[in-house]
Amino acid sequence: MRKFLLTFLFLILFCGCLNNTKIADDKPNINNKLNINNFWVYYGSDNIEKLSKYDLVIIEPYNYKKEDIQKLKLLNPNIKVIAYLSIGEVSKDRPYFKECQKIIIGKNQNWNSYYINISSPIWQKIILNEVKKFKNMGFDGVFLDTVDSAIYTNQKNEVIELIKKIREENPDIIIIQNRGFEIIEKTAPYIDGVLFEDFTTHYDFKNKKAYYWKVVI
Repeated sequence: MRKFLLTFLFLILFCGCLNNTKIADDKPNINNKLNINNFWVYYGSDNIEKLSKYDLVIIEPYNYKKEDIQKLKLLNPNIKVIAYLSIGEVSKDRPYFKECQKIIIGKNQNWNSYYINISSPIWQKIILNEVKKFKNMGFDGVFLDTVDSAIYTNQKNEVIELIKKIREENPDIIIIQNRGFEIIEKTAPYIDGVLFEDFTTHYDFKNKKAYYWKVVI
């Protein structure tokens, strides 16, 4: 998910839906962990007190320290703090970007980021280590972005397997998937929610502006 248009995001929580999903015996039976009335997706820094007013927040983990997460939970013991994590692309601002040079498979010109070979052991190790690091910082889960990029680069099965692996290694965390509607039926057993980005808007890359969709009847 790109780091703006935040007021136009629409979060779909599975709630009881996941519990009613038919799951094969080899898949983990995940009890839904989300029971929220409001949320905020925020990729800035600071604003700890304002963040604490919400039931769930999705934030950029590299903008905060472990002490910040502790303070946030001290202000609101019931808050769920979720870390942003791109699993289909990598950008130059990530500390592990240099490690990804050999597994880049293309460039997303719109966002100046890079499509990644998701099946690469290098990438999978990076992602799993990121999840572990975020847990140690006090985050309650991860928000998996650029799932659509994996679909666009014909890596549906690969991204499904990666999400499954994240869940298997972290059965206790909250996992929220950004879009990726084509694979939701496959990823549903492993995630707790879906965020529907651009529900009412689209983005004009040429003019760098967001617009509401026009209603056509």
